[in-house]
Formats: sequence, C-alpha cells, structure tokens
Amino acid sequence: MKSVIPYWYPRPTGRLRPEPTPAFTHDSMVNTMSETSAPSEKAEFNRLWWHSRRGMLELDNLLIPFVEQAYRDLNAEDQARYRKLLTCEDNDMFEWFMQRSRPEDPDLQRMVGIILKRVQPD
Repeated sequence: MKSVIPYWYPRPTGRLRPEPTPAFTHDSMVNTMSETSAPSEKAEFNRLWWHSRRGMLELDNLLIPFVEQAYRDLNAEDQARYRKLLTCEDNDMFEWFMQRSRPEDPDLQRMVGIILKRVQPD
C-alpha cells in the first residue's frame, strides 16, 4: 500500500533545518569605525552603541544617530558626560529630551543640550 502525504503537510526540502539568518543586522554600526582603529576602540564603540539602545523608541531615535554620527567628534570630557548620561533612567532621560524637566547635574544638562541642539538646530 502506497502512503499518501496530505496536501497540507509540509513537503521535505532536503535540508533538515533552515539556514540561520541573523535576527538583527546593523550595517551602519559595522561601518562607522575606520579600519585603522584599534580593536579595543571598536569594542568600546560597539558597547557604547548597544548601551545607547534603550527601552523607548523615542530615546533610540535620539541616541543611536548621535552615537553613530557625533560621539567620536566630542572631546574626552563630553564623551565621559555621554557615558554618564547612559547610566540614567529612561524615564528621566525622556523627560529631559522632551524638555519637561532639566537634569540637576550640570554635566547632564550640557549633554542633553548638545543632543537637543543637534536635532533642533536654531
């Protein structure tokens, strides 16, 4: 007796598993550092990029482009201020960037101002 496979049953493709596809690819993250940068600089930049990803889309839309396009042009003090900003809570950062309140720390005020000036030019 010949076995009949129902029409709705998935047909074998010859492969046991589909080929894995990356869940997230971000070409701009890979291409933002020059090829001559030290591996530790690339690792630090990638770490900073991932820390810039937040739980709110509004913050992602501000911080990711900033870190990709402007962070490396900042002086060392402002880079330290940006890293300090990343330690803050998302809700506080959201209030600051929506200009509903201001950070009490002058370093954070400066960094929020730099980021806002970049997206809201005069």
